[in-house]
Amino acid sequence: MKYRLLYSKITVVALSAMLSLSAVSCGKLDTSKLDGNALTVNETESKAEVKKTEDSSSKKEVEVNEEEKEQPSYTCSLVCVGDNLIHDNIYNEALKLGGGEKYDFTQAYEHVTKYIEGTDVAIINQETLVTDSVEPQSYPMFASPTAVGDKIVDMGFNVVSMSNNHVLDQGEEGLISSLDYWDTKGIVHYGAYRSQEDADTIKTMEVNGIKFAFLGYMEHTNGNYLSGDGAQVIYLDVEDKIKAQIEEA
Repeated sequence: MKYRLLYSKITVVALSAMLSLSAVSCGKLDTSKLDGNALTVNETESKAEVKKTEDSSSKKEVEVNEEEKEQPSYTCSLVCVGDNLIHDNIYNEALKLGGGEKYDFTQAYEHVTKYIEGTDVAIINQETLVTDSVEPQSYPMFASPTAVGDKIVDMGFNVVSMSNNHVLDQGEEGLISSLDYWDTKGIVHYGAYRSQEDADTIKTMEVNGIKFAFLGYMEHTNGNYLSGDGAQVIYLDVEDKIKAQIEEA
């Protein structure tokens, strides 16, 4: 498609040149039969025709260039990483680096940031709930400050998987709080949902003409379960549901 568009552009330019030449040729007259004023008028008309042709050609070139810009590339870069599992030594160090008043996770990710920046689709398995509704907690019931989420989004991650065994470490309330946080970041998050309707809605992203669908399931949640009326997760043993979602995707 790209080469066809480039060829069309060249063709338009060539056609413009031929039209201009024809317009100039048509403007030549036998000057012996015309006085000076008549010749001046004819030359003016010829120049006007050339200008009109050039303007028309320029407009066509702009239209072709705009068409080129509108065409998606159908290529993209993609990276997947996991697990982003934040233990107490990590968030305590981040708090120390932040002067004891805020969390600074820059050092924790300094050696991996370069691999994420500029990637079209960057997926991370966030192994811990990200929420400020509870104090940060480590093993075995994790909870991470929202500064972790801020950092990974700043790095370039734009898709977050919540499909892991720690997603219910802080119960349904903690899960909803984490979902509320991710909603504020304007990125795709999947694998845990605030309702059945939310769970039935496949999360998608379109990049450069390519549409991605994201599905996430977990084997278990460390013996923690939801009531079933509110927030939802999907386990691997619910095969009919998984099959239906894969077919839809």
